[in-house]
Amino acid sequence: MKKLKVILFSKPVLIIGACLLVVAIIFFDNIKGYYRFKELCETEKTKQVINKVEPNMAWIYNEGIPTAPSSVFKLAASPHVKFVRFLDYDDKQLYDITYIGPEKPPRSEVIGYSHHKEFYAIKSADLTQKTVYAWKNINEEFPNELRTGRSGNQIIDMRTNKIVANLTVIGYSLFDRNHTLLDAPSGNTCDWATTYLGSDANVNLIFGE
Repeated sequence: MKKLKVILFSKPVLIIGACLLVVAIIFFDNIKGYYRFKELCETEKTKQVINKVEPNMAWIYNEGIPTAPSSVFKLAASPHVKFVRFLDYDDKQLYDITYIGPEKPPRSEVIGYSHHKEFYAIKSADLTQKTVYAWKNINEEFPNELRTGRSGNQIIDMRTNKIVANLTVIGYSLFDRNHTLLDAPSGNTCDWATTYLGSDANVNLIFGE
């Protein structure tokens, strides 16, 4: 009859093993949440641009939400946007804003034009001209996901009421900041994050140039 071998662990090994088990139990949700976040990154990556956006169409900025004209300048300055309609923050009236400045620069340079009011014509909205695309600012949590959210902008085709592009960042906080030393952040974002039309590459991605 064969004798059973009994493996005896030293006390330090048992202590280390117990500590690792406790750590794994304490941080299980954090680790699980991180890997779920990585899965979302892969899934949402395919939803960046669902359909190409048609150039030279009329847009509306944050439909129904009062907005300062300066917030609309960058979008209006895009070479591919005809004009942008917005609800004015002060008088709650609709206006159309059109870029009339120098030859439209690459998107990477538009930020420098956002403070030049003379580059934009603002007039009462011509409601006979229908807007085709809606620009929507978003900041939302993913339901049933641990400390995972999305922020940025979505482009919606108003003819179908469907999202055609997500210019968003998906973020995951590894730890609850309320339980960290000095409210230390522990944020992670997907490596493909595209939050604005601020580069030629992103313009090509969205408009298909």
